[in-house]
Amino acid sequence: MAELLAESRLDKTQHRYVNTMQESGESLLKILDDILDHSRLTTGKLTINHEPFSPHKVVQHTVRMFEPAAKKKGLELDFAISPEIPASISGDATRVQQVLINLLSNAIKFTDSGFVYVSAQRISAEKKPFLIISVRDTGPCINPNEQEYLFKSFAQGSRTRFQDSEGSGLGLSIAKQLVTLMGGEVGLENQTVGSTFWFTLPLN
Repeated sequence: MAELLAESRLDKTQHRYVNTMQESGESLLKILDDILDHSRLTTGKLTINHEPFSPHKVVQHTVRMFEPAAKKKGLELDFAISPEIPASISGDATRVQQVLINLLSNAIKFTDSGFVYVSAQRISAEKKPFLIISVRDTGPCINPNEQEYLFKSFAQGSRTRFQDSEGSGLGLSIAKQLVTLMGGEVGLENQTVGSTFWFTLPLN
């Protein structure tokens, strides 16, 4: 309904009200989705699919989704995919994209100037190949003493970087649980300017 209103003849004030309605509705839907996923994860009812998918397409498509949001804030958004990454891997493309969406959304939300950069590389750990996807931004750095709390449920409200954000406080917790179910790890590193959030997936 809000989308139909946005396409009708409205003055600037009315358009602003409609945009607020749309954004509020999207935020509420995201919170509800997070709560449902958190419930499924904590009760063990969320399953991970194992089907062939293209990591290149997942990264590219997800980054393209956020181009309008980055442009609106005047941010540079780009990505790079290593040629060493296979064209197809086995896993759950939907859940991989969900994790990347969460990290990209946070990066753009908390970066006021500069860039957000996504990279996908192949690494080896204990002689096993992994895919590592990183999201680097030039937003506020995160206090090292607070980093351990970021991936816990409902932690958003008490973290320095996230204290003014609106949301369920479950996004990073869900991301970590999903990555763990997929056999990977998730973490973050502070840069000289900004932070880098990353997650790994086994290359089967």
